[in-house]
Amino acid sequence: MVQPDMEKSDTISNSIINNSFKSSMYIEQAVDNSLKEFKKLYEENIGVVYPVTAEWLLEVSNEVDIRVFKRAIEICAERMNMNLSYLKGILKKWKDANITTYEQLESYKLQHENKKSKKTNSVVSKNKFANFEQTFTQYSNKELDEIIKKSQKAKFK
Repeated sequence: MVQPDMEKSDTISNSIINNSFKSSMYIEQAVDNSLKEFKKLYEENIGVVYPVTAEWLLEVSNEVDIRVFKRAIEICAERMNMNLSYLKGILKKWKDANITTYEQLESYKLQHENKKSKKTNSVVSKNKFANFEQTFTQYSNKELDEIIKKSQKAKFK
């Protein structure tokens, strides 16, 4: 199996990142610094930046805030799934929900948690123990002990 030439790959990805074209020098430098942050986060957490990945990072850096990208990487780490496809999936889900800033992401998380808590509160258990607490709150401890003793005597006669 042929191993990719890491030095050549890194040189190509750096040239793609360093040659990001913008009209003014100020914008180019800001984009370049932002892109370097994306690249650094990716390399530290996911792996080597190949040319195709560098192009994708360029696109992502134009679409989302660096903090959103960092949070996506944190989620990959939490789920112990540190690969590009998982990272892309997280970012695609957020892109589909029109999330580009960290504030939008926080708002989205709060909405999602509220929906989740409403769902769990409205679910009614249909098993025979659904009213377990309510059934026994009407009896005192002594009454419950008597009920248990009668039940046990009936079973072991």
